[in-house]
Amino acid sequence: MPFHPGWWGFVFPIAALELSLIELGTQMDSAVIEGAGLVGFAILIVVWAYVAVRTCAAVLRSRTPA
Repeated sequence: MPFHPGWWGFVFPIAALELSLIELGTQMDSAVIEGAGLVGFAILIVVWAYVAVRTCAAVLRSRTPA
């Protein structure tokens, strides 16, 4: 699938969800919910890094003179 800047529209809401899930687990004193949030957050970091690298590559390609 080719890169599209709209991928960021997927990353940011998921980040808010994961951080909220971690906080919910903390407030409820539930290790299961907090653990699920931490696992999701780790996956989110990988997805964020992938989108960031693809974004930087697209920007660099667009600045390269033809």
